[in-house]
Amino acid sequence: MASCPSPDELRRVLFAALGVSADLELVRHLGACPRCRARAGRLAARHLHLSFLAATPTPPSVRTRLEALKGSIGALAEVGELLHALPRRGGRSYFDRYEVEAVAGAGAMGLVLRARDPVLDRWVALKILRAHLAADSRARTMFLAEARAIAAVEHENVVAIHAVDEYVDRPYLVMQWVEGESLQARIAAGAVRTVEHLLRVAVHVARGLAAAHAKGVVHRDINPRNLLLERVTDRVKIVDFGLAGVRVAAKCRKPGAVVGTPGYCAPECLEGSAGDERSDLFSLGATLRAASVGVRGAAGQVHLPEPFVALVRTLQLQDPRERPATAREVATRCEAMLGDRAGGLGCGDRSRDRGIPRPR
Repeated sequence: MASCPSPDELRRVLFAALGVSADLELVRHLGACPRCRARAGRLAARHLHLSFLAATPTPPSVRTRLEALKGSIGALAEVGELLHALPRRGGRSYFDRYEVEAVAGAGAMGLVLRARDPVLDRWVALKILRAHLAADSRARTMFLAEARAIAAVEHENVVAIHAVDEYVDRPYLVMQWVEGESLQARIAAGAVRTVEHLLRVAVHVARGLAAAHAKGVVHRDINPRNLLLERVTDRVKIVDFGLAGVRVAAKCRKPGAVVGTPGYCAPECLEGSAGDERSDLFSLGATLRAASVGVRGAAGQVHLPEPFVALVRTLQLQDPRERPATAREVATRCEAMLGDRAGGLGCGDRSRDRGIPRPR
């Protein structure tokens, strides 16, 4: 890019912070130009209503929002620096053997690139550990160990990991590329409109968690941003398994470090625990509560079947021992609700118009 981008082009960089693909040259420029990074920060400050904030059940303060956006811009700048350092052939950047096509996302833990695997001729997602974490030996070791454990989880509702490797001293995952959008994007667009849709999401996530838990793998950060819905099948895919564990390792010397996303993380995790399977179930409850805001009746009130409301309440109980015992149990209960509706038993007809209260 010969000159600095326009404000509209910089807004496209901000969209990349929401997990939307960004132009490679634009991000590469951001990595090399402090002036444009500062301009992007000012734009972020004026656009705190960006859609990814709408998916948080407990709206963060303006300062927290701004810090999150600044962090996303910093992550994108790191992507730009990485792209500058990568070898180029025929006008294309290559990370290891993979031909980089687009920036798919950048967060606190990892950078995500959309790339083509020339050997197998398929699109993949490259999840690259952030530089400051790659330099932390404990976080690095946990990232690789957990990635290999997650690769053993084979389930249609968990994004497949094809390979775990290192390149230019950066650990990375090669994952299945999912054509679709996050549940966060669906919530922001008001696209989760029916009880059936909400129940299908619940069943898919619970099934995926059950498969992972059976292998001894805990997600630790279930939230709408980590749930992708395939464009054609609408199947939910859980992503970012294990990265919260990397956060634990990176902050292990800081007592009381919180694991997970505020608004979705279980109370025991807020108190510094690494969490377990029932912590994932609390986060699933918070995610379903966030998604339920789009399910409305004619009067504009949230209209949900009473059994579903009761389930989400129990998922979000403060004491982990009082929550459902397993993700399989949650899936079974939601499957039964779906079956009731499909069979005309009308579990929704017996309910009152009511919302799911926030946990105390």
